[in-house]
Amino acid sequence: MKLTLKELAEMVGGALTGDPAAVVTGAAGLPDAGPADVSFFADAKRAADLAGTKAGCVILPKGLAAAGAAARIEVAGHPQIAFAKVLTLLERER
Repeated sequence: MKLTLKELAEMVGGALTGDPAAVVTGAAGLPDAGPADVSFFADAKRAADLAGTKAGCVILPKGLAAAGAAARIEVAGHPQIAFAKVLTLLERER
């Protein structure tokens, strides 16, 4: 399934920084994600993973810097919950 970053941001109620027309087709952890994947970041101890990610989009807590992310969706709540919503949708469409 293909989802635009705009669609993802709307689905999780987040604020998008990046190209709203960019498309993701899968999901992966930060170290394994590629340009067509969405990932999430929630633990400051894993900042190196965020800085080195190739993910097309990263879901993260509002106000957190996102060095290394091509695009980001900032959410007010827990990024893990937003990421779970995305996973559910991607899996349902397989």
